[in-house]
Amino acid sequence: MKFPHVEFILENGQVDQVLDIIAKRPKQKPGFELLPFFSFMVDDMIFFRDIKLIDCLTSLHESTKAYALHIKLSPGIYFSHTANKIMRLPNFEPVLKPNQPLSTIKFLKYRRSETELDWNYPFDFCGSIYRADQVDKVIKKI
Repeated sequence: MKFPHVEFILENGQVDQVLDIIAKRPKQKPGFELLPFFSFMVDDMIFFRDIKLIDCLTSLHESTKAYALHIKLSPGIYFSHTANKIMRLPNFEPVLKPNQPLSTIKFLKYRRSETELDWNYPFDFCGSIYRADQVDKVIKKI
């Protein structure tokens, strides 16, 4: 299997299926020492660059104050197709480890409260990666 720590599930269009998957997911996969994570991805997502998910998961794991890692967002995303308008971009800060050179930055962080539209979604289905316990908390409040 090419992706032994990822489970691809064909959706049936029912909200109950999503709730069931979240409730019954394995809490930890053997051989995967990071916290369990969860990501929703719509069926028409297109990835046009390689993504090293282990880098994403490690960064989210190490950035304890981060709520999510949004793989769909980058500083070049300034137009909201849903709202049909230009968005105000957040103030970005690099996610850096001690003594890490600026030239090796992989991730940026921002305060969601300081922006709008696509940059202000706390929970979405377009490839954002969340800690599984955060998904549990959101689902319980629905």
